[in-house]
Amino acid sequence: ALAVLQAMDAKDHPRQLLIFMITRQYRQLILAQALLREGMSSEQIGAQIGLRSAYPLQKVVEQASRYPADRLEAAYRRLFETDVAVKTGVMDVDTALEMLILELVDLGRPSRGGRGQPDYRGSASRSPSSAGR
Repeated sequence: ALAVLQAMDAKDHPRQLLIFMITRQYRQLILAQALLREGMSSEQIGAQIGLRSAYPLQKVVEQASRYPADRLEAAYRRLFETDVAVKTGVMDVDTALEMLILELVDLGRPSRGGRGQPDYRGSASRSPSSAGR
């Protein structure tokens, strides 16, 4: 994943644009998953999320159907936190994007029997009341 990032960087893709594109993809997955649960067809889902071409729609529907909802939500929350951290100057965009990619890769891995999910928020985003939990 980081090699792809470096290749895109070599082509002068702004990193903030990459964060936007990743966020858009996760948003589509979350929406597609919710619409699948409502019993909508692929065509109906495509109309709702703005995907008209068959291949990208097929990929989104396939991914949405096999990705656990809690992990999609955790990834989307992490994307939001990264966006806020970059826009408020807490993190520079290069570091934030590299950390984000590593965390998203980890979230995409299958869970290993009964182990809890790590907290991806990092200590800086934990509220004082949740730090001792």
